[in-house]
Amino acid sequence: MALSTLSPTEAGHNDPSATPLRWQLATIVLGFLCLILLIATGVLGYNVCQPGTEQENSIKEEEHLTAKPTSYQKPSLPGTSRKQPQDTGEKCPVLWMAKQSRSYMFYPKRETWEQCNSSCTSQSAVLLKIESKEELSFITTKSFEYAEDRGSSTYYYPFWIGLSFDSRKAKWVWADASAVSSGLFLISDPSPQNYPGGACAYLQRSKFKAGSCGETRFCICEKEEAQYKNKID
Repeated sequence: MALSTLSPTEAGHNDPSATPLRWQLATIVLGFLCLILLIATGVLGYNVCQPGTEQENSIKEEEHLTAKPTSYQKPSLPGTSRKQPQDTGEKCPVLWMAKQSRSYMFYPKRETWEQCNSSCTSQSAVLLKIESKEELSFITTKSFEYAEDRGSSTYYYPFWIGLSFDSRKAKWVWADASAVSSGLFLISDPSPQNYPGGACAYLQRSKFKAGSCGETRFCICEKEEAQYKNKID
């Protein structure tokens, strides 16, 4: 019988030890590639995450700077409990505020000048008469507390005071016919004699203005306390 002779290539295909060697080499190469991919993924992930953290911190800081205070409260109408002072139990009843020897009330109802005058009289008081710089500062400061929020602006309520224009004397006088103290304040109207029914003065946001006495506005009442009157008398 003749023996067949195999070439080295053909012998290798039939050698059972050759197959495990190729698999081992392939496994090593794949493992190395996986390691490189893992390292590259980690580096890329670190670089991506870092800017995101800075951006998040920036957003949080911006939100902190632009946040509105939660304690903000809108202005209120005259006569509401939040803005009105508490009763002292000594001089002023509820809704009245004391300042030295006098008490004041920002009356919570819109009326004509004459109606306001009557309303103050019913409270044993008179329409406001300002006689000093100190009293002027106190009243104008308090007037800023009475307003309403109108979105883009704040509207401050107008208040009649006890001042009207005497056309016969051509000057502003208080309800008791006395004149305004020189240099105390000015009425911003050049022609008060032209108002039908007469001109009366009102306070709005620290400014004194002229208006028709028949128009309706809030008013400020004032009274001197009896205990101080007795001391003077």
